[in-house]
Amino acid sequence: DYLGASEAFRKVISFDPDDSRIQFNLGLAYQELSLYKKAEETYKKVLELNLEDHAALNNLGNVLKELKRYDEAIEAYQTAIDIEPDKAISWANLGILYEELKLKNEAKDCFVKAKNIAMKNKDYKTAARFEEWENSI
Repeated sequence: DYLGASEAFRKVISFDPDDSRIQFNLGLAYQELSLYKKAEETYKKVLELNLEDHAALNNLGNVLKELKRYDEAIEAYQTAIDIEPDKAISWANLGILYEELKLKNEAKDCFVKAKNIAMKNKDYKTAARFEEWENSI
């Protein structure tokens, strides 16, 4: 129940507004409720507390993509990648966005990078999914 969770997180935040994990979870609840503007604001609060929060940057990219603010989404994903280049999820999300924007070469490059990272981590199931995405372009 994401609505109930968001209410609980808001109450806890009132006691400790500087807890980035609680802020992150509130952003995630808003995102799951498709309250993208609120999710964006909350992820930005997380980033005020911790500029290098990879997960917050990645999720911010997802939210900005939903808001059709594609350049900002690309920037969020790129920043996440700059911080943690060995996280396949940001490469994959960037690839998905590029594919939606009909930037096929860029999408394919991202899926290859995501696949290679997954292979390096011996996550063969995920690597196979990224390879399917790569081959579908």
